[in-house]
Amino acid sequence: MPNTTQELHFDSIILDLKSNNAKQVIQQLAAYTSSIIGTPEDYIAGHLLNAEKTEGTCIGHGVAIAHMQLPRLTKPMIIFATLATPVSFNGKDGEPIDLACLVLSPEFEGIVHLSRLAMVTRNMVDDIFCEKLRSAETKDEIKFFVHELNSRKKVAA
Repeated sequence: MPNTTQELHFDSIILDLKSNNAKQVIQQLAAYTSSIIGTPEDYIAGHLLNAEKTEGTCIGHGVAIAHMQLPRLTKPMIIFATLATPVSFNGKDGEPIDLACLVLSPEFEGIVHLSRLAMVTRNMVDDIFCEKLRSAETKDEIKFFVHELNSRKKVAA
């Protein structure tokens, strides 16, 4: 297993998420997450929608990264989704998003959660990497591109 604060990995991948707006994207990510970890969907959605209103999740260039810490979660998770069609988010650059990540950490992790979020953000602002993710047609292609990114960063270090 990769070092969760150094190497990017996606625990779950959703291809072609169909949504008409930011709220639907968040609600669908919450529903998907709830089905995996058992935390009530409305709890996850409420937290993520509030964070979208107060902080914003769009980091620009068509990417949104939501995050939260959960008391019952026992290990971190990163859920990645490509959107079937770009959706308007309240990003500073005004561009709609077509790639979304949800970074989840156990509540007890504290600062490790912020390190994980920073690592995901650093990788998701890599335009070349994001273009590869956008071109992927399968989950295996996405996993390959993530592996390629991690390998490239190891060589550069």
